[in-house]
Amino acid sequence: MIPGEVKVSNYQKRRLNRYSILKPYIRQTGDGNIGPNTVHLGKRKLLDYLLLYVDRGSIEILLNNKKQTVAENQLLWIPPNKMYDCWLTKGVHTIYIHFDLIYNPKRSHWDALIPGGTLDLRPYADKMHPKIADKDINALSGVLELANAHVIKELMRFIAKEHTRSGDDSLIILSGMMLRVIGEVLRGKINLPYSGSYWQKIHYAAEKIRKGIYDNINVKQLVDEIQLSESYFRVLFKKAFGVGPREMHRNIRIQKSKELLLYSELTITDIAFRLGFSTIHNFSRAFQKIVGISPSEYRNGHHTLSQINYIK
Repeated sequence: MIPGEVKVSNYQKRRLNRYSILKPYIRQTGDGNIGPNTVHLGKRKLLDYLLLYVDRGSIEILLNNKKQTVAENQLLWIPPNKMYDCWLTKGVHTIYIHFDLIYNPKRSHWDALIPGGTLDLRPYADKMHPKIADKDINALSGVLELANAHVIKELMRFIAKEHTRSGDDSLIILSGMMLRVIGEVLRGKINLPYSGSYWQKIHYAAEKIRKGIYDNINVKQLVDEIQLSESYFRVLFKKAFGVGPREMHRNIRIQKSKELLLYSELTITDIAFRLGFSTIHNFSRAFQKIVGISPSEYRNGHHTLSQINYIK
């Protein structure tokens, strides 16, 4: 007997409908510093979507008639045809992606750069990204407070590198990675585990771990700094990020090693020691356990999309 149709709830149908709608296309990316001076971009509207991550510094944004600060480690989502204004503080470092949620060859190959002062896009109505039938995505606008912002940051950084390096040769990979970004945004938006002072402390600790990629992790020093007991810190940290602090530190190191394997000429031994592994054997064993293949196999291109994707 052939099995029958699997029943799907209305709740599941609404989310599964995204699979038939979303076909992301990356138009433009960037990952770098703005410069020594504050930059005022001027009021404008976009034809596509913009997702921006502030890695260092801050940005002032006027969107939906509300002025907001996009602080360090926060994300900004700007939908098409929304008037916004933006002030980039001196020295700010951002990662950004201009993208379509639905690829259309007649529309998607239009330049994403819109000059300041461009508010009437009616002459370009055929180039405007259409509204999509997804209320969760349509609700995204402005500063996004997400527990998994660090995951999205690394995905965006990989997309920016891959887009610059390969362009149209990596369309499928980039589209798949952008789907992952959208999924993480929705997951973080809907499932933010908690807020308030404890969240701020845990987020601060996680950021110190991410920035201390080349240093050994000291959990006791971290908990003393944020004034939490070690046991409670571990519970909150795992609830927020799905992994413990040491596991996050190890995974970030492995993620960085993947980037160096693909985009640098460092030897595997140099990468292992640079990232704090005591021996190349320890590095290779950790890499194999997390990624599923050896560092040399990964460097030689014997990897799948899931092995490229960011690890928490």
